[in-house]
Amino acid sequence: MIQKSRFRSWHPIGVAFLALASPALGQAEAPPRIPLAIPPPQLPPLELIDVPTAGMLERDTYDLAIRTFHAGGTVARFRLGLTDQAQIGASFGGLGVLGEGSPEWYPRPELHFKIRLLDETTSRPAWIVGFDSQGIGAWFDEAGRYELKARGIHSVLSKSYSALEGFGLHAGISYNPLEGGSQDDRPDLFAGLDLAINLQWNWALEYSTALNDDDPDLIPLRHPGRGYLNTAVSVEFAEGLSIQFNVRDLFGRSELVDLSRELVITYRQSR
Repeated sequence: MIQKSRFRSWHPIGVAFLALASPALGQAEAPPRIPLAIPPPQLPPLELIDVPTAGMLERDTYDLAIRTFHAGGTVARFRLGLTDQAQIGASFGGLGVLGEGSPEWYPRPELHFKIRLLDETTSRPAWIVGFDSQGIGAWFDEAGRYELKARGIHSVLSKSYSALEGFGLHAGISYNPLEGGSQDDRPDLFAGLDLAINLQWNWALEYSTALNDDDPDLIPLRHPGRGYLNTAVSVEFAEGLSIQFNVRDLFGRSELVDLSRELVITYRQSR
């Protein structure tokens, strides 16, 4: 019998996850026991921080997210679930949107889409393929890229576990054909996890190898060869409304920003 999963609207591709959940414990006959599993948050994540997941918007559900970052940067993103198997979106932003002075807008709006290929079952992860052209940070005209490159074409696996219903693992591969020079024309690998602390609070951790972002001639790097390690805590304080606090680049890879702190406000609603 197929387990009802927190990724029931998610899908799988790319990399395989190790180990399956241990079988659920039987119910005690005597006094009722408090279950150890924590229910997942009301808003399954579509991404952790920068790493996408196999999470999907349901049909006729829309999602509006506003992300703020260093130098007064802001990106607004709108996504719409066309069906339970497909979603599209668009985004736009720039630096200096918050604070003093004139904003430095990005050169164009960016696009996003995601398609579900397989649902999660007890024996396999969910699988999606997608595309996202939205990067983060400054835009460098000469290099034709964002400070943090967009994910580009990507494929992601996500798996939850019966023993810890609020726990999920995510892994994938991506390729960005739009940004960077010939030395950075390589795929990137990434992975992450999220854990529901309770119905409102969620914690996430992710790592990207940045194999496609290792050319110091294009962007100043303090530690070339290291990837990006990011973490976040989010809280859903009203139905469909959540706030997430990100801490990016814990390994101090980039010279441009030292331990970037960000805020993301997300509103999700069914039509």
